[in-house]
Amino acid sequence: MDGFKSYIPDIIKRLDKAASRAFTKTGMAIQGDIRKSMKSGGKAAKVVHRYYSIKTQKRVVGKGARPVSAVGSPPNVQTGTLRRDVGYDVTPGLAGSVRVGVNVKYGAVHELSRKFPRPFIKPGIVGGVKKAQETFAEELKRL
Repeated sequence: MDGFKSYIPDIIKRLDKAASRAFTKTGMAIQGDIRKSMKSGGKAAKVVHRYYSIKTQKRVVGKGARPVSAVGSPPNVQTGTLRRDVGYDVTPGLAGSVRVGVNVKYGAVHELSRKFPRPFIKPGIVGGVKKAQETFAEELKRL
């Protein structure tokens, strides 16, 4: 029985490393999917910008900016800041986790707006659940 117990710390260490690798791969995959979901808006000279006027309570059309995306779809890329800011953070270990999100303030406005929602993080995370399961299965097979 003593010989069996000596392998337990090594097994736990290997499982811990495998879980950390799986969390990192999952975070990278979800980050990539979110970034790919945001499309480039086109050339600035030929398109219009639509915005909501508080004064008239209507959508207004102006010139010189890229088009906004349709309500319910991920936001179009205007400057690239939001797309570049999508990141992930891994808490390593067996009881670890991976967090995916953005730090720019208007990211939450796009994701959570009631009037003009343009979710881009939630669809990426929902799609990443299956990838996470596959990644963890691959890492366990490597042991």
